[in-house]
Amino acid sequence: MDSKFNVVYTGLREDVSAEEFTNKFCAKFGLSETKAKQIVASTSDVVIKKDLDESKAEKYAKAFADCGMLIRVDDLSQADNGLSLEPIVAKPEPKPEIIKTPEPDLNPEGLTFSTCPKCGSDQIEGVECQACGIFITKYLETQKKKADEELDNPYATPEASLDKDFISKEGQGSLEGALNGDYELSLREIFREAWDRVGGVKGQFWLSLLFYIVAAIVLGAVIAGVSALIDPMVGSILSSFITFFLYPILAGITLLGIHCAVGAPIKASSVLGHYKKIMPLALLGFGTGLLTMLGFILLVIPGIYLMIAYMHAMSLMIDRNMGVWEAMETSRKAIGKHWFQVFGIYFVLWLVMILASIPMMIGLIWAIPMTFIVHGIVYKKIFGVESVA
Repeated sequence: MDSKFNVVYTGLREDVSAEEFTNKFCAKFGLSETKAKQIVASTSDVVIKKDLDESKAEKYAKAFADCGMLIRVDDLSQADNGLSLEPIVAKPEPKPEIIKTPEPDLNPEGLTFSTCPKCGSDQIEGVECQACGIFITKYLETQKKKADEELDNPYATPEASLDKDFISKEGQGSLEGALNGDYELSLREIFREAWDRVGGVKGQFWLSLLFYIVAAIVLGAVIAGVSALIDPMVGSILSSFITFFLYPILAGITLLGIHCAVGAPIKASSVLGHYKKIMPLALLGFGTGLLTMLGFILLVIPGIYLMIAYMHAMSLMIDRNMGVWEAMETSRKAIGKHWFQVFGIYFVLWLVMILASIPMMIGLIWAIPMTFIVHGIVYKKIFGVESVA
């Protein structure tokens, strides 16, 4: 008879706060904050998953540990079977606490959504999340069915989250590690991984770039019309802001590269869902551009340094919802720890783009999508990805 195992929560790691655990746990498994908070508030051990075979128990234990939980795996087949002359007295064993919570109302009819219940993004159009591509109504319906199947355990995690949709954190960096310089970047490994990933996603990247080109053409036509009908000076002023109007789409393409770097599904139309952040993104572009320009004026070298150091400021804003200055400083401090490694990768990427342009630009079909994927892989290895579970 195969052994069965329980996965038991015994507490949080000392380096993980309750808030950090709640955010990671809910993002990874698509569960409510109430359940996560009740786990933390429990004063005794909590059975998170029961009656599993050994391989599944180990898989769940690792996934929970990644959220900051201290986990014990109990073998249910092990019992005290030794011989004794003493009378056998049944000793009731204390059972780990299983907290029951009221069944959440998951009926999506008539509801509006401000944030995605899976990834936490606020990029919602109707019932579709533009960041991770799910239809919220279908997602909630699936979660309700899974909750109905495991009513005996309110903390039962969705099987699909581990077996199908689970994105491994292996090989990813962390924000704390990035700021401490605890990361290494292998140029060969990064480009090999990017090449392996580019094959099935070229179409999505080129469609997203088409959105960018069409938007640029439309904006250019509008500004030309304003110049002709009103005042050329007004048109000249507006033309200087075209880049800022396009930043949300560029941010969306950047996020496609980041999601592709961790094997998450990507959707070209999601790049149009970031215009809610047009002001922060415009301020970020203005701030990094201004400081980089000043750096080039001051003997060029400071400008090159800042151009590389701010390379992932937009990525941090769009993936981790950082503010303008926080994103700029986090990128600068983290990349500054291994500036030459990062510079080397982007220098080689620049050479690849030049070589891909030589034979009638055919190589750009692969090189341009690969550029965004390389950028995403570098970001993944330095900071880790938070916008997908």
